Amino acid sequence: MKKAFWIICLFVFITSTSLIQAQTKSPHEQTFTPEQLQEDFKRMRTQLEQNQPGLYEYISKPDLDSYLDSLQATLNKPMTSLEFLNLIRHILIKIRNGHNNIYASKAMANYARSKGRLLPLEVVWLKDGLYVKDVYTTKSSLSKGSKIASINGRAIQDILSNLLRYAAPDGYNETFPRRRVYRNFSIAYYWYISQTDVFQITYQAAGQSTTQTTMLTGIPFVSLRDQMNKSRGNRPKAKMLAFKVLNDETAFLRVESFSKSEIKSGKQNYKKFLKKTFATLAQKQVKNLILDVRGNGGGDDGYGNLLFSYLTDRPFNYYKYIETRVKRIKNPKYYENTGEIRLNNLLFGGKVKKIAEGKYRLKKNPGLGQFQPKANAFTGNLYVLIDGGCFSATGEFASCAHYNKRGKFIGEEVGGNYYANTSGAMLPLVLPHTKLRVIVSIMQYVMDVKGYPKGRGVMPDYPVDYTIQDVLQGRDLVMQKALKLIGSRGEGPKK
Repeated sequence: MKKAFWIICLFVFITSTSLIQAQTKSPHEQTFTPEQLQEDFKRMRTQLEQNQPGLYEYISKPDLDSYLDSLQATLNKPMTSLEFLNLIRHILIKIRNGHNNIYASKAMANYARSKGRLLPLEVVWLKDGLYVKDVYTTKSSLSKGSKIASINGRAIQDILSNLLRYAAPDGYNETFPRRRVYRNFSIAYYWYISQTDVFQITYQAAGQSTTQTTMLTGIPFVSLRDQMNKSRGNRPKAKMLAFKVLNDETAFLRVESFSKSEIKSGKQNYKKFLKKTFATLAQKQVKNLILDVRGNGGGDDGYGNLLFSYLTDRPFNYYKYIETRVKRIKNPKYYENTGEIRLNNLLFGGKVKKIAEGKYRLKKNPGLGQFQPKANAFTGNLYVLIDGGCFSATGEFASCAHYNKRGKFIGEEVGGNYYANTSGAMLPLVLPHTKLRVIVSIMQYVMDVKGYPKGRGVMPDYPVDYTIQDVLQGRDLVMQKALKLIGSRGEGPKK
């Protein structure tokens, strides 16, 4: 199962709850010998090479081997856990699989939660720079809408470029890693720029051309998280699915997740919801459907193709094949979820067939085979709202819909990939000495599409850019564009 990506936070310490013992040094500063670092590096490299398909999708094996050899050669002196984390995260940009990640140890994560002080801002990264969306302190002249020029004397473009080097993209796409960076900016700054308590911000206030400087004092992680959740309107067990008939000719469908657990947490049933929704569309003879999948980070196999079966009048294929490198994971004791791996090892072998040495393909999956249109499938005018948050299973859905020429796409490039993603079970490998956690993905899902540029996501037919004032005033320009297009067809809302 591909987990909905936005529940898996960019930095795992959000979900860590174990306690750390008192010590003279922080876990960040714990030093490891070259021998320990070499052993951790070899463990990570071997497990990726043995278990992860698609490892050489964007870099040849000789080139990746050469890069890893050169990186390993630098492990010839003692290094702190934080230095090692920063060093090996660069591997992500070489592999270019957005489902891969490298996380701090639980001890480091919990220390950051309890002792770390974070930049008390929420920001948004727009086309022309980084802007302040919200300020979580009253002790500053900094206001919403300000454009950040530098932090602690370092130019903001340099900071952003540096952080992008740590955010794994799916291929050559930048909308997804950019979104990762700005939505977790304070946390990313803490881990990969500086663990400071005080921040000197140089900025341009809204409507001003001159720069000003202010000092901000960092706040605890929990305080930042709670204030950001409140600002974003996040609620526990929020509804992931929404449907509304806007008028006699137009309806709106919001699918915020393809994750069974997320949908279920809002007391909704995906299959029943779709069946009822499209029965209503057919009964009311709606001509236009606006489908909003923005921010949908993915979820379960079978959910994307089920949605598309309600949007087409022709048979279609979804996955071309699903590939893995192994019939069973060796050394499950190396991983965090040992029991789950052992259980899967017992069941998995009979579900794959060998194609070549080190290559197996799944025999069955909810996305394999040819699919027929569902009863009450909508065949009218479709408008799909997309952004960089459309990842994993949602990138797959967008790819299928676009390839089958179903609808107009509005917004920005999808964060997921046209052709393939490597995900499925995403296994946290725990390195033996530093205890850093490396995500190893064991399934490569290949879409039954062709004719697209490698390493990119679905491109919008109608790109939409925002200004900071659009963001602050809550304008939904993508939705407005869809309604305008419907109106230009003479099928929009009646006055």
